[in-house]
Amino acid sequence: MDAKTAEAKLRHVFENAVPFNKVVGMKVESVDPNAPKLRFDIWPELIGNARKQILHGGVISAVLDVAAGFAIHLAVLRKKFEEPQDGHFPTIGTINLHIDYLRPGRGNYFIATGRVVRLGNRVAVAQMELGRDYEVPQRVSGAAVVATLLISVGAGLLTAVVLVPLAGLGALGRYWWVVLALPLVALVASPPVLNRLLGLALRLARRDPLPRPLSLTGAARSIGWALAAWLCYGLQVWLLARRLGVPGDLRLLLHSTGAFAGAWCVGFLLVVAPAGAGVREAALILLLGSTMSRPQATVVAVVSRLLFTLADLGWGGVAALAARRGRLTRPRSGGRPGRRAGRWP
Repeated sequence: MDAKTAEAKLRHVFENAVPFNKVVGMKVESVDPNAPKLRFDIWPELIGNARKQILHGGVISAVLDVAAGFAIHLAVLRKKFEEPQDGHFPTIGTINLHIDYLRPGRGNYFIATGRVVRLGNRVAVAQMELGRDYEVPQRVSGAAVVATLLISVGAGLLTAVVLVPLAGLGALGRYWWVVLALPLVALVASPPVLNRLLGLALRLARRDPLPRPLSLTGAARSIGWALAAWLCYGLQVWLLARRLGVPGDLRLLLHSTGAFAGAWCVGFLLVVAPAGAGVREAALILLLGSTMSRPQATVVAVVSRLLFTLADLGWGGVAALAARRGRLTRPRSGGRPGRRAGRWP
């Protein structure tokens, strides 16, 4: 029996052979040996505070105890790799369980994560946490970031190539090479190619494959949203230009959208400073030069950068607060094999 089969049997035991787990409705979310996860939905019988609809503290402690046992089971199987029989996995009992209740348990579902801190011959120490956040696996979030960047750059290059020449065939100027970059980025961002590249990267990193590949429909939707985002960015450039007295019409809006998209992509592709600082502003000034004076374009570029910096800081703070509120517990638990085991079986 290989490791995958053993983990599948362990999943079956935890979900179907343990009465308490069945009553709570726990499901194995991940068998990642570094941070296995269990998930359960909230329902009326698990509520401890009926008025505020808060999860019962006893349920939290029991679920975390199960999460510790699940993590230790996986660690033992990984370490010894003996073939388990149905219902005959290593027997584990709890020595001590300490829980810090940091936030009230509100939410529609919860994720319990266990991490083995120490695995000895007879005693193991595990650290667990219960959260109500989305708990997106790192490989999925990493793949989403890569796909988002490629699609955003591709949509931005397409926007620039189509809209900037509206101000004149030579409007791209020294940034003519973005026309050549567009098909290359589009090729890499296409789902058939991107899925293969992501799969190769995950295999080299010895990570599990993605739960599902990027589809053509999903990529098309992402491109649509990316194009809409570039239009919004162009709108803020257009509004700044209008405040500076630049005559504004639909043509200025379209050119502002293409100029900002092109400048952002130039700053991203020419890695000189973080977030394309300096490069993006210089490109935006040049690309806007055919519709407004250089001083006006300079003010637009600088103010736009300041606004984006403030927005990034603001949204970063909101995300940090949300992540902090989403964490409910940070407990530590100790567990050991039962008397029948004698040692790690």
